[in-house]
Amino acid sequence: MMAQYGMRVLVLALVVVGACAVRPSSVGSLFASQENQTDQRKLDAILHMPGYNGGELKGHYGGYITVDEQRGRNLYYYLVESANSPQKDPLILWLNGGPGCSSFDGFVQEHGPFKMEFEGGKDGEGVNAQRLYLRDNVFGWHKAASIVYVDSPAGVGMSYSDADEDYHTNDEKTIADMHRFLRLFVERHPQFQDVDFYVAGESYAGVYVPLTAQAVLHGNDAGAKPRLNLAGYMVGNPVSDERYDGRVSQPEFARDMAIISDDMYHAVLKACGSAAAIANSTEPACKRAVRAVNDAYEGTNMYSILEECYQGGNPYTGDMPDYVGPVRTSAANDLPSFRDMFSQAKAAIAQQMEAYAPAVESWKEKAAEAARAAREK
Repeated sequence: MMAQYGMRVLVLALVVVGACAVRPSSVGSLFASQENQTDQRKLDAILHMPGYNGGELKGHYGGYITVDEQRGRNLYYYLVESANSPQKDPLILWLNGGPGCSSFDGFVQEHGPFKMEFEGGKDGEGVNAQRLYLRDNVFGWHKAASIVYVDSPAGVGMSYSDADEDYHTNDEKTIADMHRFLRLFVERHPQFQDVDFYVAGESYAGVYVPLTAQAVLHGNDAGAKPRLNLAGYMVGNPVSDERYDGRVSQPEFARDMAIISDDMYHAVLKACGSAAAIANSTEPACKRAVRAVNDAYEGTNMYSILEECYQGGNPYTGDMPDYVGPVRTSAANDLPSFRDMFSQAKAAIAQQMEAYAPAVESWKEKAAEAARAAREK
């Protein structure tokens, strides 16, 4: 039984921090008709979450919205209403990147309503006990706004389609589905029709966010209902230009964060000629200098260089880790809090499915288009 449970946990870890995508084995439609969105809202209420002992949850909703009824394409969402005033506070759509990564990255690791704690050891019979506890996150964004986390496109996280062809997609389709989702979401949760709306995200969402904002504006201009009161958008660590996002900016960031010395940074500039030349330089000396910068990141999580985490061992069983310090880049998939949290998909009114990553085309071209959209008045 434990082995089967462990396998299920491992598969669902891909939803959150690995491939961040799932493919349904055999699922049917779970949804009310679009005419009954507000009735469906009641069914979407999440009252309890495994590991949370803070009483009945209030303002938590999760479920599916069908963006293409003919093909059975459905996007999963988890809404956390503002703890202050849901009728007045802003609504924020949160998107993680990838492309192909679940927005529950943000829910679990960054600004969601819970903080994860775990403890473990052997019970009286010597069997490993695994316990995950969810605590209130006093710094969660829901303290000031309502947040809706959406797995997008279909095939990512807990979103899915009945049509296998939908698992080969592109950004145009992704944005069209997200635009339809947002209109239907506000139909289901009409209290958000008059509040300020923001689109936010990180990483590859540097493409998704401005294009989604653009689609909302164009939809409003075309008379799409319900109207969305787009007030702005936010992107963190965004994809914007492949020439500068990585190789050009990385040495400067490493220098600023004391991962490399000033001398090593200036050695890169000298070998490559300039910071702008780093991206396309074919000079052997430049390549060696950049490789030295990459080597300096060994043992560091490039996404959160200050984080500490258990590496190796198993904190559930009381085994001592072989390393405690900055997160190693290979360790994210092994974090037990993520595995346990999303082994409980049913508590969030979601499917449990086998892992699958959708194919996404044309991201480089869409990054350029997103930059243009960001400059639109």
